Amino acid sequence: MQKVISNSSPLIHLAKIRKLDFLKEYFQTIIIPEAVYRECIIEGKERDEVKLIKQATWTKEVKVKEQTLVKLLTASLDVGESEVIALSIETGADLILRGCWLNAPDRLLHEAGE
Repeated sequence: MQKVISNSSPLIHLAKIRKLDFLKEYFQTIIIPEAVYRECIIEGKERDEVKLIKQATWTKEVKVKEQTLVKLLTASLDVGESEVIALSIETGADLILRGCWLNAPDRLLHEAGE
């Protein structure tokens, strides 16, 4: 099983277009660090797509152990991105899903069969 870690952007944007399950088709489980969970679910609680993200039983929230690395990375990145990178190193992740992955929404919709 591939270890896949996601930043908030792919989750939020796919949920907005009702294609969050697109990720489930390709990956059995998506790991999300606590900061990404906070950004998607807690800070975004007023957004419509939050319900879809909360219902995604195939996501797994994981706490980053290496907080020193997170602190170093937050000098240049936000805390969610920093935790994604730190967690990918800790877990030996195979893939990171991040914001630029969604820069071609027409391609994504095409691949999703729309």
